Amino acid sequence: MNNLELEIRMVKVIRNAVSILLIISAVACFIGHYNRLSAFDIVYSVFMSGAGIVFLLGNFGTEKILIKAEEASIFIKWVGEIRGKQVLFNDIDRIYLKKAEIEIGRTGMKRLKYNLDNLDRGQKKEVYDLFIKAAAEKNLILERHF
Repeated sequence: MNNLELEIRMVKVIRNAVSILLIISAVACFIGHYNRLSAFDIVYSVFMSGAGIVFLLGNFGTEKILIKAEEASIFIKWVGEIRGKQVLFNDIDRIYLKKAEIEIGRTGMKRLKYNLDNLDRGQKKEVYDLFIKAAAEKNLILERHF
């Protein structure tokens, strides 16, 4: 079974824009309160500029979707997650393919829901095809709700 790795460019652009705004906010706060600096102003400026630099330079992989299918399990790391989730095929009750999300029903556990709103049409098709192929290979129940 193939592995799937997709990058959501819009998430990366938004993260970079927010990072730059954090740095500008910290510099503006420091300059605005330069004449009467307090401990709060210094801590705020250092913390916000540090957070902006970490988000700008940090490669957390939160803008990527990674799906790895192995022999007995599937590893899913979705947009916004730092760590992924390992799901055993034996635990999967059924897979629901919906227009805006994918749900994985697990026996005795909470359902996993993965939102597809920030994917373009081609990326959605790749994700759907991977789950359809996985369900066919592992004899899982697949329900389509379109």
